[in-house]
Amino acid sequence: MLNPSALETLVPKPWTARFVVPGDLLELDVSVLPELVTLGADHYEVNYDRDLDILTTWTAIIDGAPAQRVSLREVTSLARAAVDREI
Repeated sequence: MLNPSALETLVPKPWTARFVVPGDLLELDVSVLPELVTLGADHYEVNYDRDLDILTTWTAIIDGAPAQRVSLREVTSLARAAVDREI
């Protein structure tokens, strides 16, 4: 779903399976991840699959509540095979 390379420029790896990104960090340069920026977000809660090297959930939090969520519902066997070939 979400290729983490752009995020890695702001938040270097290693990442845990769940981590938080400060909201103001993305607002410094909206062009880094324009499709995931929610203006005014306090922070973003991120789920990361290290085996596939993809972000599986990206949730913008405003005033303690989810404001926007992007989630991967399923990883197909074809996608897994593509990742395996890259490794």
